[in-house]
Amino acid sequence: MILLSFVIPAYNVERHISSTLASLLKQPDDRIEIIVVNDGSTDRTEEVAHDFFRTHSHLNARVLTQPNAGVSSARNAGLEQASGAYVVFLDGDDYISDRFINRFEAVINKYSRPQIVHWPYDLVNEQGAAILPFPYQTVAAPQSGIDTLDAIILHRKTRIWTGSVAYRRDFLANNRLYYTVGCAAGEDLEFTFKALSHADSVVFSDGPRSYYVQRSGSVMGSYNIRKFDAVQAMDRLSDHFADFQDSAFSALAKRVYDYDALHFYVGTYRMCLQHLVDVQGLSVKSAVRQLDGELDQAYPGMRRHVTARMSARKKRGLPDKIDIFRRSPHLYLSLSRWSDLRRKQQSGTKHG
Repeated sequence: MILLSFVIPAYNVERHISSTLASLLKQPDDRIEIIVVNDGSTDRTEEVAHDFFRTHSHLNARVLTQPNAGVSSARNAGLEQASGAYVVFLDGDDYISDRFINRFEAVINKYSRPQIVHWPYDLVNEQGAAILPFPYQTVAAPQSGIDTLDAIILHRKTRIWTGSVAYRRDFLANNRLYYTVGCAAGEDLEFTFKALSHADSVVFSDGPRSYYVQRSGSVMGSYNIRKFDAVQAMDRLSDHFADFQDSAFSALAKRVYDYDALHFYVGTYRMCLQHLVDVQGLSVKSAVRQLDGELDQAYPGMRRHVTARMSARKKRGLPDKIDIFRRSPHLYLSLSRWSDLRRKQQSGTKHG
């Protein structure tokens, strides 16, 4: 019986995917399957994966190849082919801890095969050095999906990343849960939160562990107007919560609509604006004009709609980042730079 299917969407990760696969090689191979979905890579990603599996022919592993259709399509394709009791979606440059499977199996046996299991993850650089250890402490006890959503969205007590959660495959099938095809950012949170909204049994364990590699060339680490897909993902999620017509889910819907979606917009705008100024050398005024033009072309009506939502927010004491951004993106960028500098200086003082 296959305990766990690892679905790995892969696009132009020839330099990284061997490390990901090597971390899976350390697991008991008779209880896992590995499905690499080559999403139309233009480098040697497909060849590197094939070579790895030929070298380690005992692995239950295969490579699926499709024309480039995005990470959501690739994950869905892998999910359709998966046969494990549980499924983990692991990106082609991330990896897991040693003895992961043994620890994972102990958790699901102890808690009678919960629908969702999540665990800590650390942010690391491309050399494997730690950037940020998992900063949360969560009690390992079964809870409902709505309780987990409250902890994440309303109280900020924990987080779940794509590669730090396993879903029981029959649970995903029964609730017809798939990634939103064509969404290039925010699709992971949308999927995870929708899954949690249907879950009765969710368990956190500090036994297994994942490592989230921060690459400068990733979609979220470079200038890409498609990052604003995350705003649409949050709006879909808000609508999904509202459809439950339940007071607990209504609170989540409002929080996502009034807070998370707007913060995704402001944060993404800031990253893109800073890139245009720092990397492309534009003046702030020219950068704002270019970014607004690209936004209007890619997402007609988004800027106007988001601005209206910002204006409609209830005022709560001193202005927050959204209020500052609405009045002046230039001022918001300047204050953000100052805040980042202060944070770095404080971090250096603590470790000096």
